[in-house]
Amino acid sequence: IGAIELTGQGGTWLAVVGSLYMLARVSHAFGMDRTDTNALRAIGFLATMLTLAGLSAVAVLIALGRV
Repeated sequence: IGAIELTGQGGTWLAVVGSLYMLARVSHAFGMDRTDTNALRAIGFLATMLTLAGLSAVAVLIALGRV
């Protein structure tokens, strides 16, 4: 997130994605605190992986000069 912001390509969308990432991490943490498999853990994990994959793709596109 910091690298994307430093390139000047960030904006409101990056703040929203960063907030979603933080909410996903908190959700996953609360889900890990429970003894059984639950929706908080699954949603937190899925949202974390999707945001990281999306941010990685954007970072690569910026590095290639396509964004």
